[in-house]
Amino acid sequence: MYQIFYKDFLLHDLRTDYYLVNPILTEKLSKINELSFQIYPNHPHFDKLDKLIPKIVLKKDGATIFKGRIIKDNQQMDKSKQVTCESVLAFLVDTMQKPFEFQGSPQNLFQYFINNHNTQVGTFSKTSDTTIMSNKIYFTYDAEKSLYEQVIVPDASFLKSYYEVDGEKVLYIGKMTGANLDNNDYINRSSEDYVNTFNSITSKLLETIGGYMLERYENSGIFVDWVDDFTEGDSQIISTQTIEFGNNLINIAVDNDASETYSVVIPLGAEIENEGGTKERLTITSVNEGKDYLVNETALALYGWIVAPVEETTWDDVTLPTNLKNKAQDYLDNKAVMLKSTLQLNAIDLNTIDKSISNFRMGSYIKVQSTPHNISKTYLLTEKQTPLTKPESMTVTLGESKSTLTGIQLGDQQSTIQKVENMTSDFVTNKDVTVIVNEEIENSSIIQQMPSEILTQVSESYMTTTEAQTAIDEMGNSLSTTIEELQETMSTQMSQTAQGWEFEFNQIVQQITSIDGTVNANYQELIKFIRFVDGKITLGEVGNEITLELQNDRLSFYNNNVEVAYITDGRIYITDGEFTHSLAVGNFAFIPRNNGSLDFKKVKG
Repeated sequence: MYQIFYKDFLLHDLRTDYYLVNPILTEKLSKINELSFQIYPNHPHFDKLDKLIPKIVLKKDGATIFKGRIIKDNQQMDKSKQVTCESVLAFLVDTMQKPFEFQGSPQNLFQYFINNHNTQVGTFSKTSDTTIMSNKIYFTYDAEKSLYEQVIVPDASFLKSYYEVDGEKVLYIGKMTGANLDNNDYINRSSEDYVNTFNSITSKLLETIGGYMLERYENSGIFVDWVDDFTEGDSQIISTQTIEFGNNLINIAVDNDASETYSVVIPLGAEIENEGGTKERLTITSVNEGKDYLVNETALALYGWIVAPVEETTWDDVTLPTNLKNKAQDYLDNKAVMLKSTLQLNAIDLNTIDKSISNFRMGSYIKVQSTPHNISKTYLLTEKQTPLTKPESMTVTLGESKSTLTGIQLGDQQSTIQKVENMTSDFVTNKDVTVIVNEEIENSSIIQQMPSEILTQVSESYMTTTEAQTAIDEMGNSLSTTIEELQETMSTQMSQTAQGWEFEFNQIVQQITSIDGTVNANYQELIKFIRFVDGKITLGEVGNEITLELQNDRLSFYNNNVEVAYITDGRIYITDGEFTHSLAVGNFAFIPRNNGSLDFKKVKG
C-alpha cells in the first residue's frame, strides 16, 4: 500500500478519503528519480503544496522509497494541478564544484564532491579553523588531501555544544564499492569550470570509471551510494521471476546499432611537460614498435579502418606507456569492437497476479528466455515506472549488455537494452497469461484460413469474442454504478455546504457525467458496426441489408438476413451468380461474342 506525505499532511492513501489522481513513480539508476501526480481543488491540502521545499515523502508498506521536493506544477482547465517532484539526488544540482585539480583515489574524489556539497547547504557551525559540523555530521579538514573528510562523532554529548541546523539537503556518504572499478586506485582529475555536483560526479567518476549512483533512505539519514554492482552478501541480486516466451512475454523486437563499433584506437595518457616547457600527451609509441595505435585484426577484416574518438581513449591519470597500452587494449577488446543491439520486450509482471512471485526490483538481475528468438540471458533492471494506483501496468527497462566480436561473426543478435512494457489492458489484467497467448494463437490460425482480403481487414481488430464483449459490458456497468453512487453520496454531503461549494461540486458532477456519456457513446458507435454474438463476428451497420458473418469454419454473406453465399474448406458456395463479362474454369472460359452469343474455348495452357 502506497502513502504520500507533504510535511505532516497526508496527500494520498487509497484506504482513506485522501487520494491523488494517477500518481506515478519513475526510478532510474544513476539518475534523479521522479514522482508525478494530479491533485484537484477539492483535496483538503490542495493549497498547501509549496515548490522547492524538500518535504515530499512516498512510503510503500510503511517503508520510505522516495524523498524529494516539488519542482513544478501545471494548472489544468478543470483547475486541477499536474505536479512533478524530484528525488533527493536533485539536491546535488543545487551546489557547485569550483575549478579544481585532484590526484588520489576515486573514493577520496567522491568524498570531496559530497563534502563540498554539504558545506554549501544549510547553516554551519565552526568548531575550529579545520572543523565544521552540519546536521550532526562532523567534518575535519585534511590538508594533505585538500578536502574536508567526514568523521565519526565521538558521542551525542559532543554535538550539544555546537549549533545544529535542519540540513534537509545534507547527504551522508554511503557505500563506495564503485571506486574498486579502478584497478590503480589512483586517478588524475581537474576542471577549469564551475560545474554542479551532480554533473561533476557523473562526468569525473561514473562515466570514466563506471558504477551506479543512487540514494538510500535510512532512519539515520539519506545516504548516497556509489556501487560497482548490486549484491546481497557476495552474490548478485537475481530475480526469481523470469521473462519467458509463452508465459509472460508478449512481444519482442531487435534493433542492431554499429555506430559505436571501432577497429582501431589511438590511446592518449596524461600531459607531460617537455624540456622546452611545452606539454604533450603520453602515447604508446615507445612500447608498441613505434606505432601510436592499436588494431583489432578481426574487426579490421570485417569493417575496415574505423578509429575510435580520441575522447573515448584519453586517460588523464595514466603516466606510464605500458599501463596506457594495457588500458587501451582492454578498451579495444571489450568495448570498441562490440556491436550494440537493442531488444525491446513487452511483458507482464506476474507479481501483480501472484504475490508469491518476486517483483521486478531495481538493481536486480532478470533472466529473459525466448527459445524461438535464441535468447537466454540475464540483465540488470535499470529503470522502472510504477503507476501507484495500478501497479500491474508497470514498465521496466533492463540494462546494458553488448554482443562480442565472436558473436557478431556467428550472427549472434542477442540483446543490450531491453524495454519491458507491461501490455496488460483492462480486459486481461487478472487473466492467466498462458491462456491469453493460446487464445491469440488459435484465433490467428482461424483467420489465416480465410482469403487474404478478409485477413487484412479483420486481423487488426480481432480479439477474443464473448470475453471481450462481457468485459466491456461489465466495465460499463461498473462505471455507471460507481458514478451513480458518487453522485448520490456527494450530493448529500455537499447539500449542507455554502452556495459556492455547491456550485463547484455541480461542475464536477457535470464533468463526470460528460465522461460517462463519452465512454457510452464510443461503445455504442463500435457495436453499430461490429457485434460479437455466440462466438461469431458480424460486420456491417445495424439495419443494413448487406452483412458479413465470420465463424470458426465459415465466412457467410447475408442479404436481408438470408445467406446468399459462403466460403468454407477452400470453396465458395453461392445461390445465384451473375458474371458481367466472362467466367473462367481452369484453362477454359465462357466468353461473349460481339453478336451476343457465347463461346466456350481454351484461353490458356
